[in-house]
Amino acid sequence: MADVKAIRLMEAIYARVDAMVRAILESWPDTADAYTVNIQFDGGGSPLSAGMAGQGMVPMSGKLTRARMFVGTADGASSATITAQVGTFDDYPSGTVLHGAGLIPTLTDDVKVELDITDWVTTFYQGDLIAYTLDSFTGEASHLTLALQLAKLPDLIATTAATSGRASRMAARRARLLRNGSVA
Repeated sequence: MADVKAIRLMEAIYARVDAMVRAILESWPDTADAYTVNIQFDGGGSPLSAGMAGQGMVPMSGKLTRARMFVGTADGASSATITAQVGTFDDYPSGTVLHGAGLIPTLTDDVKVELDITDWVTTFYQGDLIAYTLDSFTGEASHLTLALQLAKLPDLIATTAATSGRASRMAARRARLLRNGSVA
């Protein structure tokens, strides 16, 4: 039987590390080593159409600081909505909806827009996969980009954050097993 004190101690450690990492991620400066992940749709010279899709991989861990949508330089005003999901390789092709409880990425009869990222997924880990779909489109644009600007997270913070999230889930599972008497 697992020692109850040891399990409680591990749970407390996991919870504290998780809280510390979350505090660091929230306070990380938005301008530190910024990079961009571009989600692009290309009609090959023809207007885009709803249903176009693609996928990509996050090159390094980062915190989302800004999102913009824009059409190609020679394209006119257009309207579009994009749905993107982000998750681990194991989650693919599903994952967490990028805009979470926030506003869906939308361009409305314009050539560019600065998007409100309130309530979006803001922490990305190296190797996360992004699957995206052009849900709706009207206009003549043959190119459309959703540019996600991220501030690079130091490897130690990113690794600790990813590990502490998994560790918290493991601690919760152990606690459930302990309550049910299933831990040996």
